Amino acid sequence: MLRSSRGPREIARMAVRAHVIDVAIGLFVDNGYDETTIDTICDEAGISRSTFFRLFPGKAALVASNATRFGERVADALAERPDGEPIWDSLRRALDPLVDAYATQPRAFELARLAADLPVVGAREHDKLGEWIELLRLEVARRIGVDVRDDADPRADAIIAAMVGAIHTSMTYWARSAGERSLSALLDAAMSPLGGGAPGPNVGHVPASIAGRGSAPDRSRSL
Repeated sequence: MLRSSRGPREIARMAVRAHVIDVAIGLFVDNGYDETTIDTICDEAGISRSTFFRLFPGKAALVASNATRFGERVADALAERPDGEPIWDSLRRALDPLVDAYATQPRAFELARLAADLPVVGAREHDKLGEWIELLRLEVARRIGVDVRDDADPRADAIIAAMVGAIHTSMTYWARSAGERSLSALLDAAMSPLGGGAPGPNVGHVPASIAGRGSAPDRSRSL
């Protein structure tokens, strides 16, 4: 899949977006999400309100803005996977650029934690991840032999939706673990059952605060 190269204006716009995101995340972490106003972000970033709203619809969209950009990178990576590779293997390996980006991107952990802790941000991020269906549909459909013109065949969309759910869940667990768990291993564990495999056990240390969440009560002592 070949994509047209971005021109100087788009590159400059992306640089401004990245700067504003970095400034905003720092303010959210230091002062709180609700306490940080758009005016404060604009003042600290050195931009006007009109520029802010040309870049982002609002604060929640700012935090979730990485999802669309990463979706394009995942689409490119998927197109480069060999034909004939099992679809879930291809999709998991196509997520490696996302894992690498989160490992090197400044404040990536803070971004993930905001999405995990704030419902409005998490919902917006999940909506953004949903846009991946449009980005990936043609390539996934081609790989599994589905005619995308067939409105009665939901398989391509269902596969992508399941992958998006695995990503969202893995990111939430990664954020809640305060970075103690490997995002790559969490994705392996979350996506393995989707491909028919057993959940991978090697997901790193599970903090006690997480291990007890959502688990069934231990009734053995009452027996």
